[in-house]
Amino acid sequence: MILYQRGFMTNSKAKMIKGMSIVLIFLFCLTPASVIAANDFSADATSTSGAGSFQGKIFATKGKIRMDLPESTTITRIDKKVVWLLMPGEKMYMEVPMDENMGGNIVAGSDKVPGELGRKLLGKETIGGIPTKKYRITYAATGEEGVIFSWINAGSGLPVKTSAEDGSWIYEYKNLTPGAQPRELF
Repeated sequence: MILYQRGFMTNSKAKMIKGMSIVLIFLFCLTPASVIAANDFSADATSTSGAGSFQGKIFATKGKIRMDLPESTTITRIDKKVVWLLMPGEKMYMEVPMDENMGGNIVAGSDKVPGELGRKLLGKETIGGIPTKKYRITYAATGEEGVIFSWINAGSGLPVKTSAEDGSWIYEYKNLTPGAQPRELF
């Protein structure tokens, strides 16, 4: 991990930001990576886990994803195998190399997830007024098997909600807008 900084900052503040940044990278950037391989969209995103709840705006297109949060922006570039975390208020950014074992393989769109071992349609549900198909997806990542649930918009094929089988994390997308996103975002 590379941490860049301009200006003055105390060690404790830098450590706090670095720790928060790592959590945000994990929660927002690494997990949705497989979605962007097949689906171009923007949406309001909410992530809930043991680390808390975060809200932001997500933009995804052709192997690239951007997550805007109140105090930071994260850009994932699968083509460059890198994640950038920008913190304008602190005049800092971090660069984290990606590898195929990152959590990006576990969030599902309508296409097959990398490492997917099986997918079972559990039925239809309405999430936030959107008709979806709920799937139970088994996948392999980092040498272990896991299970997620994914609610896919029946019309667009975009993910509306994805969660760990044990409910330890949940991602929800609202105000989904399909379509390619401006290049300058990435």
